[in-house]
Amino acid sequence: MPSSDPIAQVIGSIPSGCAVLTARSGSQSTGILASWIQQASFQPILLSVAIKQHRPIEQLIKTSGRLLLNIINGDPKPIFKHFAQGFAPDQPAFTGLETDESDYGVILNKCLGYVGGRVVNQIVTGDHHLYIVQPETARIIMGGEAYVHTRKSASNY
Repeated sequence: MPSSDPIAQVIGSIPSGCAVLTARSGSQSTGILASWIQQASFQPILLSVAIKQHRPIEQLIKTSGRLLLNIINGDPKPIFKHFAQGFAPDQPAFTGLETDESDYGVILNKCLGYVGGRVVNQIVTGDHHLYIVQPETARIIMGGEAYVHTRKSASNY
């Protein structure tokens, strides 16, 4: 049920990017949906990525110091459905998807494009960690328009 709190309603309407965030460390990799992604600086170009605390992907990011964002384009429903339930650390997250490997994470071959980068800062922000990422690699794959995400309330996803 949407919140009746006007602050939660207005903040929920702030658009953000939506991506499949992936990370790898050694032979382990996983991915999650990430909807709190924004450019955070012009010089140098930096990104901010918020991840709910204690998600299994955080250990891979902490170990490797890197992550990769696959930017969603077109109809997001199939990719949302695939990643909606999340994955345990030992559960394969990419079964049935066309992918390539990268030192930063797993690349989805059916997305607008990807950007991989190095974590340069991490801040605790309530129930999430905010990662500041310096991009080091990127590529347009399919192009098109990025899916833009808004919520009915700032109180939940």
